[in-house]
Amino acid sequence: YGLVAFALGLGKQIGGAPMLSKVAEFGNPRRFNLFYPRPAGANILDFKFLEKGVMAFLAEEKAKKKFSRRFVADFAASFERAISELVLRDLLGVAKKQGAKEVHLVGGISANRVLREKLPGYAAKAGILGRVPKKTDYSTDNAAMTASLGYYRYVQNPGRYKKSAVRLISNL
Repeated sequence: YGLVAFALGLGKQIGGAPMLSKVAEFGNPRRFNLFYPRPAGANILDFKFLEKGVMAFLAEEKAKKKFSRRFVADFAASFERAISELVLRDLLGVAKKQGAKEVHLVGGISANRVLREKLPGYAAKAGILGRVPKKTDYSTDNAAMTASLGYYRYVQNPGRYKKSAVRLISNL
């Protein structure tokens, strides 16, 4: 998300995903067909094939002309559609293969509007219960959750963690 957001001029590579999702709300998700074939034998968790195809397309388009607002919104929506369908198809395929009865979307990605909307329906079609956090406030990135836990443990017992924190900071 961040790389595409950056290429579209929506922000930095890190942290650009929310802006891409916001702009996508105003776009046509069917304008661009971004369903590139996955190379044979590729890991289902590896989306580099999509990233390469998308970035090559954007580079070609940018060489022709400056991106219009309509182009950016439609591309963001099309990208989000492609990613969400790939993620859900692969996630539910693995879940079915493993015999899972439920799939939970967690972490930062669970804040994505399209994934939140699509998971329950896609999961139901696969005979699996799909769950998302009730509020996007609970869709915290894993690194933020770990840092938050560390903070509260430190506050509860600063003496125990003070030496570790000093060692960690001095190693940075």
